[in-house]
Amino acid sequence: MLLRLWAYFDNYDLWLELLQHSDADDPGWVQELTKDELSFHGTVRVLADHGLVEAGPPLQVQVESRGYSMHSCVHAWSIHVLNQERDQGLARMCVKFIGSHVPGQESDKWWLTQRRLLHHALRCSYMMLNDGSTEDEMEWACHRLGLLYADQGKLAEAEEMYQRALQGYEKALGPEHTSTLSMVNNLGSLYADQGKLAKAEEMYQWALQGYEKALGSDIVTF
Repeated sequence: MLLRLWAYFDNYDLWLELLQHSDADDPGWVQELTKDELSFHGTVRVLADHGLVEAGPPLQVQVESRGYSMHSCVHAWSIHVLNQERDQGLARMCVKFIGSHVPGQESDKWWLTQRRLLHHALRCSYMMLNDGSTEDEMEWACHRLGLLYADQGKLAEAEEMYQRALQGYEKALGPEHTSTLSMVNNLGSLYADQGKLAKAEEMYQWALQGYEKALGSDIVTF
């Protein structure tokens, strides 16, 4: 099953901590696989013994555990043969794991973790573009991916994820919910960074009016 799940990640550098975001709704095999280093490395070494994956090089700067990579041909096989029919459960699990693992700037060595996560995020975004069904109730993950892209200077990708997150929040929570307004404010900041000042002002006005309505004009500051 790990090979099937891996099809929804990038083939390069899959590591334990990235997968340790399962919950009670996920299959038992995922929870068993990621419960500790012994279980994870033991399972992956079986794949390595069969030439399907290989251990990655030692990390120059220690950021979580050492990862494993899959040859691009094997990865293509896992996508097109093992997953001839798209498994929405595995796809959504992948999006959840990647979104959950995006660190904020308050985290230790956040920039290194983000850089390591980036290729998986790009793969995740590609899946969303080609099959929007993974986005249902995943607006928070789109938001996290947008933050990752913004921090890494990929502003076009960040804008796309922010827009998808905003659409999801509006649909699920309404245009005046605080989560929606927070997303609007982030999008305004991104537009400002891109030099799209008219769009930035539009977003800021939306956020300001929403917060004033929800909290009162005497409390809201930007």
